[in-house]
Amino acid sequence: MLACNKTLTHVHRVKGANSDEYVCTQIPNCSWFSKLRTSILDRGTSMERYTYVRFPVLPDGVEIVKGDYMVNGVVTSITREKDLEGMEYFTILNIADNTRGGGVRLPHWSVVGQ
Repeated sequence: MLACNKTLTHVHRVKGANSDEYVCTQIPNCSWFSKLRTSILDRGTSMERYTYVRFPVLPDGVEIVKGDYMVNGVVTSITREKDLEGMEYFTILNIADNTRGGGVRLPHWSVVGQ
């Protein structure tokens, strides 16, 4: 994997009875890139930006799930989703564990979001 020089923050929301808690975990040695996808629809065209993140190791005890957030940079804590405004981040749509199997030359995790 090339250009794995970024530190990202995974933000996981833990829903509580009265309030939610956000757990922030830094992940070093990551790559971050975006692609713009265009779709042709009945009513015209649609453009959506998808962001792709890859990193070699998932920190111990961290589970990434759909709906979590990935932030470009270091975030130590937040108390609500609105705290992410002004930062470069996305909502996680898909997670792939590419660390297993003999066919993968460079084992890594892949995360896609929007």
